[in-house]
Amino acid sequence: MNFQRNLRHCGAILLGSFAFGTATSAIADPISYNFDGRLTYADNFGKPIGNASWQFQAGQKFRGTLVYDVDAIKSSEKDEGDDPAYYAMIYYSPIVSMSFEIDLPNGSYGMDVPIGNSSAYIAADPTDAPDYGVDLYLQSYYPDGSLVAPISESAKIGNWNPNSVFVGLLGTEPVISSTDPNVDLVKIFNGLTGKYGRSFSLSFADSNGELAGYTGGTIENFALQSAVPEPQTWAMLIVGFGAIGASLRGRGVTQRKRGQASQL
Repeated sequence: MNFQRNLRHCGAILLGSFAFGTATSAIADPISYNFDGRLTYADNFGKPIGNASWQFQAGQKFRGTLVYDVDAIKSSEKDEGDDPAYYAMIYYSPIVSMSFEIDLPNGSYGMDVPIGNSSAYIAADPTDAPDYGVDLYLQSYYPDGSLVAPISESAKIGNWNPNSVFVGLLGTEPVISSTDPNVDLVKIFNGLTGKYGRSFSLSFADSNGELAGYTGGTIENFALQSAVPEPQTWAMLIVGFGAIGASLRGRGVTQRKRGQASQL
């Protein structure tokens, strides 16, 4: 009987541990961030981009959502370069998804960015030209000039396709360690000083992938998107709490019966 009872207790505890483990593993899922700011420049390389009502101008607001895969970052390699003091890393495809929109006079311009050719440059570089932080680069074209994904008509400006999107959280003051790079984007953002280390930019290209112009600005706010546990996570948590509670309650009843029996 004691063996069976202990086995039930072990089973309940294991079930509860599994539930907590499942819930904990959900924390390691890709992290969603929101960001917003204002454009500070627009350059069309001397070529017209769109028409007058769709011109990008300094002061226009932008906002976006970025989903970042922390696990992909941890599994990548370090590149030390020629200088022993140099420490920088390039991680491919740590970005799960990204979308943004820019306020314009006749509405807003926005798109879901193709992710097929993305990278993150995470730098903890203490050399004579130090860089600390993260640069995220998403390109619509592969190196051979082919499109990563078809560009929707709504994302085109005149005859130009959106070529690449760049989010930079990079400064000259240490915000990450060379021995343990901190990939908490909100913490990195909050540790940066000056407007140039918090950048957003968008470039356009013609049908051959040649750059035709770009616009960009300063990210003013960068925050973790509020998350609500998924239904299956809640279910596993409830099962885990219930299993552990039942185990403890059963153990308490057994101990009380033993105490009553010993008094007889």
